[in-house]
Amino acid sequence: MSTLLMTQLSQGTPESSEVVSQFGEALLGFRLNPLADPFDLLRSFKSIAAEQAYKSDTTDAAFTNWELETKLWHLVELLVGVRRHPSDVKVAAFSFSSNAVHQENFLADNKELREIWTIISWLNDNASQDLIDDLDSLKWFRTKMKLTNSTGLQKSNVVSHLDSDAPLRERMRDIDATDHVDDEAAFAHIYALLQRNQIQQAIEAAQTTNNWTLGMILAGVQVYVDPAVDVGFLQDGAQPSGNKHKALWRRAVFQLSRDDKLPESERAIYAFLSGDVAVSSHHEWETHVLLHANCIFQTATEDFLIRSGRVPSKDLSIPLPKPVLMNISLVLNALSESSDPAVRQQCQHPLRVLMGSVMIDQVSTIVGSSLKAFTASNLTVLTKEPYLLRVLTHLCVFLHTIDPAYVDQDNFVTLLTLFASRLCSQGLVEHLPVYVSYLPELEARKIYSFFLTKIAPAARVHQLHQARLLGLPIENIMKATVSRAFEDTAHLYDAACAAQIAIDSPLQDVDSHDAYLCSTVEWFLLANMHADAISAIIALARRLLLAGKVNALRKFTRENSLQKLLKTADLDNFIGITESITTQAELDELAQYDQLMAVFELLNEWDSTAKLLQAKLAWTAAPVVASSKTLCVALHRLILEWMRDLAASLEDAGMLHELRSLYAPHLTFELQRVLVQIGTRSDDATYLDNALELIELVADEKYKLFQLFRNCGRLREFMTKSGEVAVLALKNGERGLYR
Repeated sequence: MSTLLMTQLSQGTPESSEVVSQFGEALLGFRLNPLADPFDLLRSFKSIAAEQAYKSDTTDAAFTNWELETKLWHLVELLVGVRRHPSDVKVAAFSFSSNAVHQENFLADNKELREIWTIISWLNDNASQDLIDDLDSLKWFRTKMKLTNSTGLQKSNVVSHLDSDAPLRERMRDIDATDHVDDEAAFAHIYALLQRNQIQQAIEAAQTTNNWTLGMILAGVQVYVDPAVDVGFLQDGAQPSGNKHKALWRRAVFQLSRDDKLPESERAIYAFLSGDVAVSSHHEWETHVLLHANCIFQTATEDFLIRSGRVPSKDLSIPLPKPVLMNISLVLNALSESSDPAVRQQCQHPLRVLMGSVMIDQVSTIVGSSLKAFTASNLTVLTKEPYLLRVLTHLCVFLHTIDPAYVDQDNFVTLLTLFASRLCSQGLVEHLPVYVSYLPELEARKIYSFFLTKIAPAARVHQLHQARLLGLPIENIMKATVSRAFEDTAHLYDAACAAQIAIDSPLQDVDSHDAYLCSTVEWFLLANMHADAISAIIALARRLLLAGKVNALRKFTRENSLQKLLKTADLDNFIGITESITTQAELDELAQYDQLMAVFELLNEWDSTAKLLQAKLAWTAAPVVASSKTLCVALHRLILEWMRDLAASLEDAGMLHELRSLYAPHLTFELQRVLVQIGTRSDDATYLDNALELIELVADEKYKLFQLFRNCGRLREFMTKSGEVAVLALKNGERGLYR
């Protein structure tokens, strides 16, 4: 996954931070509880989505998205539950057992049909058609009034009887138009109840609206069962119930659905009851899926009973059309090419696409195709629909928890990486560890280290706490994080000696690349990885000092005490509490950097003091003299000793010698500057004499400083400065002799 790709993703319109955090917290709670049920996690996701839907305006697209997401989580819960726990419980069935028993056992044996039944149950639970609160209980009241009060021609326009079959018999006559409207309302209400599988409520609604014939037809929905012969299938005390001739009933109902004299909503009821899909005026994807699933289920179960010889041939006298689409995959494809533009458009909604993939158990395929389309130059629906990345990620996390084989491993890693990038872009890094915990260790190291280098210091303690809580391989991740930072910035540092050591700018003006590198090394200190911290700080010091970045290292050592680290490392080595042991050479080199930074701090303090000294007497005050002496002694000692012994003994002595070649001359210049400054301001010739003696020190073969000046190309500069000092010393001497 390229950095560019993750950057482009982070620029997409983000979701509400509150929502993303809720999902992260739900996942963390599950991850930390080894006894938690994965389906409880799924219910948490469903609850969050349902709450957001409740808070949303029903006219907004956000409401539709949240409603669909709630339905998606419910579908996953039901279908994955069925696939994970195949039904192996059967009721003892005999030749005299009711069809309901044989049908139930057939369902237990048929995985695909059991899944279709689960989809139907899900659609029943999530049916969106509104119910009507106030139904007219007076069937054809206005038609009755016309029959009672009208004569002649007026009577000839309406049916002569008030039974429900009258309009079918008297084709040239009809009921009152207002009664038609009331009928449509009643039938629409009953149809909505059937979509919810609320059969008893539908029967009661038919009775309430005086549609008694329809009520009796609805009573035939249930297959006949008899507790006397179907022992163990029904609860104790149950009575015989249901339809013994369900196949015949289904065909009779189908015939009613084809009678265009009946109201369309009534015909839709009969079509649904018979498992037909031909009569539907609905423009909802879910309704169409329900109709087709219902058709498949009814056809398959009846075909089984026919094959088993359990349906009398006389019950099959009326032919039924065979469904063309006999599986959900074919149904979904057909709906995607529907002649109804509303249904076709609904099919394209990303969440419905996901629902379809769950129905046909092809989530991994959908994830793979989505990620393939997601290239650096083509931001797809994953960024245009920001919720989708979250949904895909959490769906795959759940499926991976159930069975890692559900989702392709590479796609899973890519998806988690994308979501982690989105978290960082939204400033929600506190949730990173729980998502990283689902990655294989190698990928976790590589990906998490990338994000850790971007995390601000203020968020690091929480990050480490969470990572350890989740059992992440924090030591390996920290090593990868620091290593990545060094690799990413290597090209920014020139290995050659710096022509000018930068010690002039304020500490807060440290270059951003230097600050980034220093900040990353601090992860080791925060994680109490002392041996690794020392190795990293040595590498950091070498890199910064070779580039002349003194201020960056000064700022780092001000904020992170090297003295304290040295003492801790000594204690660790003594007790042996860590696997990594710091070598004495490493401790010695770190101490050298600590001494160098201490001298630079003394120089900084001295320069600050010197700016305040105006009168000559001030320069001879005891505290000033003591301070200057401390500084000069420290500078003199480092000029002679800094890195000298280490540069002669370590394997990488060349680099340390290069550092000594750079800083011993620089410290010599600093000592010369301080001595001249004091000598000229205090009229004390001793300081100028000491400054002149530096020429002899540099020339002394014992210390080989002369060669160091040549190495760094500053020998001529030193000779020039020394000549200037000699002139000053001569002038000071004349004033002393002839004043």
